[in-house]
Amino acid sequence: MVFFYFLFFCLSYFIWWLIYRKLFKSQKHISKFLVVLGSIGLIMFYYTPYSYYLEPSYWQFRNMCKINELPNTEEKYNKILGYFDTSLDTLEWKGGET
Repeated sequence: MVFFYFLFFCLSYFIWWLIYRKLFKSQKHISKFLVVLGSIGLIMFYYTPYSYYLEPSYWQFRNMCKINELPNTEEKYNKILGYFDTSLDTLEWKGGET
């Protein structure tokens, strides 16, 4: 695991070094602070769960579209809520204010 962080740090240093040279046309060394800051940003961006966790698969989306064609009944809402591991019976309702 330490090797992974070392490799990632070196790769991000090289990327930031290239960006720094292109933007500022400078031959000076890049600040270590910018490398650490960039590495933290890249690690956070890399580990952000995006498409695999937040978006449904094609088949789930297709089934959701089929459910949408059903009439507005309790069965329809229970099927929709089933994707989120809940149902109308287990929901906690707030009293009367809309």
